[in-house]
Amino acid sequence: GIPTIGIGFNLQRPDAKEKIEGLGYDYDKVLKGEMPISKLHAEQLRDVVMQEELNWLKKSLTKSGVDVGTLRGHHWTSLLSLAYNGRVLIGPNLRKHLKAGDWKAAEEEIRLRSNGNRKANPRVIAAIDARRAREADMFAGLSQ
Repeated sequence: GIPTIGIGFNLQRPDAKEKIEGLGYDYDKVLKGEMPISKLHAEQLRDVVMQEELNWLKKSLTKSGVDVGTLRGHHWTSLLSLAYNGRVLIGPNLRKHLKAGDWKAAEEEIRLRSNGNRKANPRVIAAIDARRAREADMFAGLSQ
């Protein structure tokens, strides 16, 4: 239900209009689906958002008492994917497990309890479940 373009860029973010127009596009036309963006610009938007999410993630986890120095590349990849899809996915239980260094419990939290609205369309639920499974596997270092 959230309009996106490119590689999941949320067109409802507070700064979406500024970012889209900064690339030379008409925001209203992009929002209505009347003006596509280029692959290069989609990648640029993704990279900007990923850096913002990484900065937020480091600050947020540190503030929660997580020793971010203990997190490895595969942990960051998974957590960044979660944050990119919605910061709310980095919830209190996941933070608790990260703070304790309990990687197995953190993986299970991602896999089993970060799946959102269970009343959604069954196809949407299946897609979200598959994505969380991939992110849990990433967190465990089983895939990249």
